[in-house]
Amino acid sequence: MNRNSVEIAIDGFLNPSFPKAFKSIDDKMGELKNSLTSMERSTRKMDAFKSLKTSARESGLAIQQYKNSIKNLEESIAAQQKAGEKVSREQRKGLRDLQNKLGRTTRDYDKNRGKLNSLRSELNQAGFDTNRLANEQEKLAQKLQKTGGAYTKLASSQKLSQTRDRLRGGVGQARSELGGAFAPVLASAAAIANPLRFEHEMARVYSLTGAKADQKAGLSGVVKQIAEDFATTSVNAAKTAGVYGQAGFKPEQVKGILPSTFNVAEATRSDSEGVANLMGNFKTAFGLDASNASEMSYLANLLTKGSNTSKASIESLTESSKYLLDKPANMKINASETMAYLATTGDFGLLDSMAGTSFGQLMERLAKKDVQEKLTNAGINPFKIDEKSGQKVLQKPHEIARQWANRFEGVDSNNEQLQALQAEIFQTQAWQFMGPLVGYF
Repeated sequence: MNRNSVEIAIDGFLNPSFPKAFKSIDDKMGELKNSLTSMERSTRKMDAFKSLKTSARESGLAIQQYKNSIKNLEESIAAQQKAGEKVSREQRKGLRDLQNKLGRTTRDYDKNRGKLNSLRSELNQAGFDTNRLANEQEKLAQKLQKTGGAYTKLASSQKLSQTRDRLRGGVGQARSELGGAFAPVLASAAAIANPLRFEHEMARVYSLTGAKADQKAGLSGVVKQIAEDFATTSVNAAKTAGVYGQAGFKPEQVKGILPSTFNVAEATRSDSEGVANLMGNFKTAFGLDASNASEMSYLANLLTKGSNTSKASIESLTESSKYLLDKPANMKINASETMAYLATTGDFGLLDSMAGTSFGQLMERLAKKDVQEKLTNAGINPFKIDEKSGQKVLQKPHEIARQWANRFEGVDSNNEQLQALQAEIFQTQAWQFMGPLVGYF
């Protein structure tokens, strides 16, 4: 056994005077590293500022082009109508498309301007002149190079390098030679801590789900298997199971829904506990059977597709779905249609709680008799005959949206009479949700 290496390693850990040899150098390197981190952060902010400024300028030009195109097309349609000529469906659709693009571009422009102002404020507070950004970036680059050079020079000091290498070599040799003295101690600490945390989380799951004695082993086994299959910790898997327990899920339901939960989390790169909240909301809203693997797989695919193909993230959908309750199911709106609505309105910038409350308000409005009468008076049929039952049922939001688009095709969306009718029938909050559906469907 190389006693010198072991002694060096032990001195490094136990002799309080040994680390002092590096203290002044460590302190200086720490200062330089903090300076580098701060300057790199400022550099990234400057790059982001330039990118946003370019994007805002391009969006501004696009907005003006859309406005000019809309104006020209509206004038052309008006001239045709005045001359008694028929306006084609393609022309009206083209106008709607331009109006929708203008709306989306304007929202993006406003969003970028907000970020731009925030970054400008941060850079100004840090002492940078955003009106002379090129000069500021050049000066910062020079300062970064100088500070980086000083850090590299200090870090590559021969004496420091040799001493540190000797210490690292001693520690590595000691770990290797003493075998039972270093790594097993650390491994034992982890082995003791992790099972204790896992059992603590599982005790909470058992309590929340009402698991009986003969169900605990099976539930624990599934949670451990999930951790292994998805390369996560058993503690994280147990916490995710706890989310379902808190929502009132029973042991068999938790076992059935966990695999799909982690599939969604992996596919969308989201937190598994957040996904559990979302899946729990949908399961409750649509009365799905959590213990049914086929239904949970369907739900997982639905949520993954909705999140990955729209601006509505898992977090946003979770917040929106809090407000669904049993309203969609009562209106015979299924989970797939609900996801399509939230994804569509999300692309129009309606997200989070605002999307959920607006959707809820729309469903409440459509269920009211006086609103149904107003729709009928406006030339919109709120009912249809169900093919299976043969009974008269309320049309779904996208079906009403399609009727509305056809009924008022060619009418300027800024028309005061049309806006008054929208407000009278839907009211402001419900129209926030219906408006994008009209534009899309």
